[in-house]
Amino acid sequence: MRPRQHLRRARVVGLLVTAAAVAFAIIVFIPFSLPFSHPLRVQLQAGAYGEMNPGAWVELRGTKVGSVDRIDFKDGYSLVHVVIDPQYAGQLHADLTAAVRPHGLLGPKYVDLQGGTSGQLRDGTTSSSLTSVPTSRRSSSSWGGPPTVGARP
Repeated sequence: MRPRQHLRRARVVGLLVTAAAVAFAIIVFIPFSLPFSHPLRVQLQAGAYGEMNPGAWVELRGTKVGSVDRIDFKDGYSLVHVVIDPQYAGQLHADLTAAVRPHGLLGPKYVDLQGGTSGQLRDGTTSSSLTSVPTSRRSSSSWGGPPTVGARP
């Protein structure tokens, strides 16, 4: 009977380890939201910036903090609706600035936020600070320009 008990224990231990691994994966990869933590929704008013798709990333200092929900056109301006994850909402202020930038030379466009320094950004705020950064300026600033070591005056 000992071999049967040993097999039974091995199965129980295996099931417990599997259940613990599944529970760990769910906790790590599927973040749950608390009822009081809602995303911050902000509208950014912009002029011409080319093409950007809903679902595009919103970044703050190189970190993805949200996404573009939708883009409306109103009175000759684009109104970009962005959704900011709740854990980053405290880093954004009322005087934030934003720019539409491409990822690399030909990559998809994203909204690059500069968090600002004063005031509290409230849910539903409309900001007219969205600008477009030309691709050539973005690509030259990302690699720092030509090397200057050994350059002659």
